[in-house]
Amino acid sequence: MADRARTAPDDWLAEHGDDLVTLVRELVSRPSENRPPHGDEAACQEFVAGYLRDLGLEPDVFQPDEVDGATGHEGWWPGREYAGRPNVVARLGGTGGGRSLLFTGHVDVVPAHGEGAHAWWDGEVEDGRLYGRGSLDMKGGVACYLHALRCLVECGATLAGDLIVETTVDEEFGGANGTLACRLRGYNADGAVLPEPTGLAVCHATRGGIQYRLHASGGKAGMDFGGGSGPSALTTLAAASAALADAEAGRGAPIYQFLLQSGEELPWGTAEGTPTEGILEFWAEILPGTSRDDLEAELRGVVDRAAGAGTPLEWEQRTRFLSALDGDPEAAIVRAMRAALPGHPVPSTAPFACDAFILAEHSPTPVVVCGPGGDNPHAPDEHVILDDLHILASAYVRLARDWCGEGAAA
Repeated sequence: MADRARTAPDDWLAEHGDDLVTLVRELVSRPSENRPPHGDEAACQEFVAGYLRDLGLEPDVFQPDEVDGATGHEGWWPGREYAGRPNVVARLGGTGGGRSLLFTGHVDVVPAHGEGAHAWWDGEVEDGRLYGRGSLDMKGGVACYLHALRCLVECGATLAGDLIVETTVDEEFGGANGTLACRLRGYNADGAVLPEPTGLAVCHATRGGIQYRLHASGGKAGMDFGGGSGPSALTTLAAASAALADAEAGRGAPIYQFLLQSGEELPWGTAEGTPTEGILEFWAEILPGTSRDDLEAELRGVVDRAAGAGTPLEWEQRTRFLSALDGDPEAAIVRAMRAALPGHPVPSTAPFACDAFILAEHSPTPVVVCGPGGDNPHAPDEHVILDDLHILASAYVRLARDWCGEGAAA
C-alpha cells in the first residue's frame, strides 16, 4: 500500500503534464505589472486564490500593510501603496509530527516595454519554451509548486507536517514588503523553497544589491569663448560611468548601468551649450559576506575619485538595500532539495538578488532558492524552459513528501 501511494503522484504528474503548462499560461495571461508605488497584481492573485479554493483550501487573502506591525517594522520599505494588492497564502495541514514546508514566490512582474518576436501575455509555446512576461521571473516557478500541491491533494497524499504555499506582491524594484508581511503574519516553517529562476541549480546563497541615481548639477551653461570648457554635469557623469565600468572587472558581481542622460537636442536638430544637469542610474550587486557599509564605501570611493573634481553630485537611493543571502550549504532544506532533483546538484550561489534575505533576517525559516531555467527576464521574449517545469514540479512533490513525512491516514 505504501509503495502504491508513493508511485501515484508520479502517475498523476505524467497524466497532467499539459495542465502545468496551462497553469503557467493562465498566470502569464493575467498582467501583474509592478509600477512603484502601485501595482496590478489583483487579477493574478484572484486567480491563485480561486485555484486554492478549488483544491478545498481556504486561502488567507490580505494586503501587506494590513498586517499588524508591518509598516513600522525595520524591514519595511516605505513609499509603496497596497490597495488592491493582496498576498495569498494557504495551508495544507499535516497530521502532526512532521516538518513544515513553505513554498514562496512573487507574482508581480516588471512592466512590459519594447517589442519582441512573441506577445507579452499570450504564453506562446515554441521549441520547448513558454514565452511571456513573468514566465521565467517567476510565474513558472510559482506554477510548479501550485501544481505540486494539486498533485498531493488529488492523489490523497497525507503529510505529517504542514505544507504552506504563498504568492506575494511587490518583490520587483527592491520591494519585498509582501514577503515580509507573510512572515509577520506567522507563516513560517521548518524550511522554505523560493523558485526564482536558477536553471535547476540549488542555491543556498544569493547576491544582494542596491540601486542609485546620481544627480549632477552646476557648471557654466554657455560656451566660454577663449577659455576652456570646464567641468559640466555631462563630463562629471561620464567620468563616473567610466569608473563604475572599470570597477566592475574583478569584483565578482556586476554593476548594471541603466540610464545616462545629460544635455538635450534642440528643436532645430543640434545641441548647444554645456549641460548643467544630468543623471546616471545604476544597480550594483554584491556577493555574500559583503555589508551595506562595504558596498557604500566602494561605490562612493569609485565615483569620488573619478568625478570629485567635477560638478556637484547628489546620491538618490532608488531601492532598498537587498542583503545577500549567505546560507549554509549543508542546511537540511538545501540537502533535501538536492536529494529531490535528478543529479543532486552541488549547492551554489544564485547570480542575482531577490527577497530570500527577508526569510533569513526576519524569520526563523531557512530557505533554499531553486527554480527553472530560461532567458530574457525583464526583457522582450522572456521565456521559461518547459522541461525544467516538469522536472521541478516532480521534485517539489518528492520534497514535500520526504520533508514533511508521511502522515497516518485518517
